[in-house]
Amino acid sequence: MSNRLAVIDLGTNTFNLLIADIYQDKFIQMFSEEIPVKLGEGGINKGLITTEAWIRGITAMNYIHQKMIEYNCNKVKAVATSAIRSASNGNDFSRAVKAETGIIIEIINGSHEAELIYGGVRAGLKLESTTLIMDIGGGSIEFIICDKDYIYWNKSYKIGATRIQEKYQNSDPITSENLQLIELHLKKSLPVLFQQCKIYNPQNLVGSAGAFETFAELVSLKNNQLYNKSDKEFIFNIDQFTEIANELLKSNHSQRAKMPGLIPFRTDIIVSATVIIQYILRRTGINSLKLSTYSLKEGVLFRMLDE
Repeated sequence: MSNRLAVIDLGTNTFNLLIADIYQDKFIQMFSEEIPVKLGEGGINKGLITTEAWIRGITAMNYIHQKMIEYNCNKVKAVATSAIRSASNGNDFSRAVKAETGIIIEIINGSHEAELIYGGVRAGLKLESTTLIMDIGGGSIEFIICDKDYIYWNKSYKIGATRIQEKYQNSDPITSENLQLIELHLKKSLPVLFQQCKIYNPQNLVGSAGAFETFAELVSLKNNQLYNKSDKEFIFNIDQFTEIANELLKSNHSQRAKMPGLIPFRTDIIVSATVIIQYILRRTGINSLKLSTYSLKEGVLFRMLDE
């Protein structure tokens, strides 16, 4: 007899649904969908979920609820991250979701979020040496220095791609001045990260889902490589990654919209994510980059297996 679980990750840009059957300590994925909601759009830097974003969020949760009914889920775990936890009306949104669907949302802090991301990545990849995991959300970025056995250090920063985009990305293509402003903001925000990297000397950067999946699509299509979304990892050639990154930074919206592998809702936000990833690679000196398709929702799922 199996349990059928639904895990919902309510992020700043997307709501992610994973439905899985549990057999003892293993799971079989039955359904997965990434729903573009843009919950942080227009309000992430004001600490507010706007009316338009609220409506999109409730609509998405009603859709998710119907999927749960369709798949006969008997247990659900919903976690909310930066957009909801930092919004003055985030608790109101959670109550509205419960009233509409019966789904109870747990609003988690940044440290808990980082631990769950680590749990997901560790379940999908072999972390053979000290690694820096990076999860770029719309509202926050989580950094975890770890190996397969331990988290040595982790921290969540309110410098997500949507925050950066709305504050600095007011030109298209992005100007060198705006790019420098973003990098200055990162420099001021992340001194502790770079101190910890000097202490623990991570050899690899693992990007968790999201923007890194988009990069895997872009790189693999451009270079005729095989990338299967059902795979748990994608290993980047750094030169190929850099080529795509530079192309994105020089492009405008219409040019990006035509790039094979770039899904519509990431057409603009991928620019700020690109700046962030390149800056981290440059400052840490890491030249090994890998995607983990397992992320927060898988971390939640594996935590549920242990309960």
